[in-house]
Order: sequence, then C-alpha cells, then structure tokens
Amino acid sequence: MGLKSAILASETTAPRILEARNAAIAISEFRTNNVDIVFLDMMLGPEMNGRELLQLMLNEKPEQHVILVTGLARDHPDVVGAVSLGAFAFVAKPIRKEAIQRVLSELDTEEGRAGRIR
Repeated sequence: MGLKSAILASETTAPRILEARNAAIAISEFRTNNVDIVFLDMMLGPEMNGRELLQLMLNEKPEQHVILVTGLARDHPDVVGAVSLGAFAFVAKPIRKEAIQRVLSELDTEEGRAGRIR
C-alpha cells in the first residue's frame, strides 16, 4: 500500500495531501503551506537527503511533526540520526495502513517523539 492510500484509508475525513518529488519542492510546499504533518522519505535524491531536510524543517518550525518513512534498517545511521534530531516517529516500508493509523493516533495524544518504530 502506498503512503497516500494508507493515509486516506486511516482518516474519516479526507485530508489535504501535498506531495513533493524532491527536496526543493518539499521545502517550497513546507514554507508556503500550513502543514500539520510531514511524512518524509529518507531517500530523497542527490540534492538533499531526508536527514538534511528534517534538520532544515525543524530549524524553521521546531514543533513540526515529522514522520520518517523509509526502507532503511532501524539501526541505519541516517535513521538513528534523524530520530535523534527530533523526528516524531518512524514508519518502515512497505507501508501498512495499521502503522499509519497508530502513528496518527499517537500524534493526537503526543505519544511519539521517542523514535518509535512501526
């Protein structure tokens, strides 16, 4: 299941979802829209990796909820580093609807921020 499908399947009302193909578009969308949650793939591309984009986002908006989405192992240095920077949670690929539901529920109660692995 893709991320967008999992989010839509998890919500009772359809959220507005912005998508970005690369870091430059993601930064632009982040800066020009009021974003509630960022689902951030750690493997963005050659211009900027997910950890670098996470740092930029949290520098600009420290309270931002960022959920890491990646196929990297939970102990990969980029994942560990991103969690230590302040990512709210981590969802492993392949994405499961239940993992998205849990992390969205935790956002409602602010139970993340400990780098919980889904």
